[in-house]
Amino acid sequence: MTISKYEARAHVVFDNDGTMINSEGKFLRNLTTILPKYLDRHVTFDEVVEKYIPDWIQLLKNFDVKDPQESFIKEIIDDIIELNEDYIPDLFPGIKELISSLHQLNIATYVWTGRDQKSAHTLFKSHDMMHLFHDMQFMDTATPKPHPDGLHKMLHDVDKSKIVLIGDSIVDLNGAKDFDIP
Repeated sequence: MTISKYEARAHVVFDNDGTMINSEGKFLRNLTTILPKYLDRHVTFDEVVEKYIPDWIQLLKNFDVKDPQESFIKEIIDDIIELNEDYIPDLFPGIKELISSLHQLNIATYVWTGRDQKSAHTLFKSHDMMHLFHDMQFMDTATPKPHPDGLHKMLHDVDKSKIVLIGDSIVDLNGAKDFDIP
């Protein structure tokens, strides 16, 4: 990194899955594999697509789990992580070049993702992108999205008028809104 976050002209926070990488289809297919174990019934891809929302509690409620507990969610996530252990999704075309261009303009970049730290680091290392981010927060290093804890950990001392979040879901939108950034 060539600039500190305090010298940056602006700050751009990127969501990961669905924004920088094309992983949604694989994730939805993984849910059709994992959820039957926890719901004790068959789950179709069409049902997952219909009920999917990138918020674990609401997602499970959509599948009629009355009060999904954190430990229950963690078990499902651990199974999905295991399924994805060797999977490296492709970047969307132009994303690496975009982030590199932002650096040339003295704009600091960050990652705020619902992905776990280990798989995100593996992903960014495989695409030679670790050096492009000033900071990253993951579902296992901060309170998961949409809670703005990860944004606060990275940017609590930065002028919010100089921060923008780029994401692809209502969860990203709500987290940005709760942190009072666009």
